[in-house]
Amino acid sequence: NCNFVRGSHYPQDCRFLDLCDEAGLLVWEESLGWGNTAEQMADPEFIRLQELQTRLMVRGSVNHPAVILWGFLNEFDSASPQGYALCTRLAEAIREEDGSRPITFACNHVDADICAGLADVIAFNTYPGWYDDPDGAPRPLSRIAEELDLILSKLATPDCIDKPVILSEIGAGAIYGWRDPLNSFWSEGYQADYLDEVCRYFASHPR
Repeated sequence: NCNFVRGSHYPQDCRFLDLCDEAGLLVWEESLGWGNTAEQMADPEFIRLQELQTRLMVRGSVNHPAVILWGFLNEFDSASPQGYALCTRLAEAIREEDGSRPITFACNHVDADICAGLADVIAFNTYPGWYDDPDGAPRPLSRIAEELDLILSKLATPDCIDKPVILSEIGAGAIYGWRDPLNSFWSEGYQADYLDEVCRYFASHPR
């Protein structure tokens, strides 16, 4: 029962956070990072700069009441030992700067992830029925519930089962103004049906 925005994938301008404070819009703020590999996360300079910019984000935004979540490293290789080490380091750095807010990151491969247990709030990105099928293949909306069921079943481990879950990315693109009777791919109708299916799933799911 709140309005919430994910500020991805970089720290937010203080003017934006000022407006969110005034409007009562809650914010997940995350430091800069996207799709980083194990090789990148093993680089000492990359590690140093990730910690530095993450600490600077927290120091710059800690007094904004709109910020309710700290995050980092969107879609990094969270199945690797290097990812685990950096995730641990960034989580500890944030807690040193501000122990009052929970920590999260957006994971795009829950099946192989080893870092979810380090987060206070689990978040995942998935696009069933959009990115996962080859061009020209059917994209049934039933893929959405199937994929979400599978992901949530994998998050039923002892270190994750009691943690809140956010679906941090999902959806389908559409060409503005394009509609057709079949609600085909790239139509506004397919996009609307897709999001309706996602909302129905989450409204009825106990997790």
